[in-house]
Amino acid sequence: MPSWTAKPSPPASAASARPPPGSTTSAASANTANTAPSATASASTTPSSAAARPSASAGSTTAPPPSATPSSAPSSATISATCPPHLPANELALAHLVRDADKLDIYTVLDHAIETDYLPSHPDVYWGLPLDGPPSPAVVAALERGDSVDYADIRSFADFVFIQLAWCNGGLHYAASRRLALERGEVDVRRRYLRTLLPAHGAVIDRCCDIAAAALAK
Repeated sequence: MPSWTAKPSPPASAASARPPPGSTTSAASANTANTAPSATASASTTPSSAAARPSASAGSTTAPPPSATPSSAPSSATISATCPPHLPANELALAHLVRDADKLDIYTVLDHAIETDYLPSHPDVYWGLPLDGPPSPAVVAALERGDSVDYADIRSFADFVFIQLAWCNGGLHYAASRRLALERGEVDVRRRYLRTLLPAHGAVIDRCCDIAAAALAK
């Protein structure tokens, strides 16, 4: 697995995690039961192939920070959160498809990094945030309300993972995308890892994971 470094040409690592552009994750965006075009099911890559990509693909939903430090997390001033509303319907459908595929790809990359114990020795993957830091109250509160997560509130790896949990509650546009995330156990992977890292915070981790799992199951 390559080592991702935060350079002007962004890597497509999990925790560069290419969060959806904007000051916030798209947790409050449309959570419709639309059916994705058939390409959705095949748009994401396997964990190993996704992790091996040297640079971000076209249509990536965000760029990683310029340096691997907590202060370098994406700022709300430089990222846009939604698809342009004026797009023709067919183009909007494709834009949603690309964004969903991007998130599904990110899930598999982080899955692989967890499985191979890659994260402890590569803090640049998750913006140099404290791996053992607790979830931030503001991030937890936003996720519990079903609101967007503000990147200004990201303080730890747990917060970083909660961004991906928030995608489950509205960030995945198509029903097929939510089904794939559910079938692959993306919430459970994150629940187990966070509970291992932060046993003292198991209750809040479970609460937030339960919210994400319930959203995927709708």
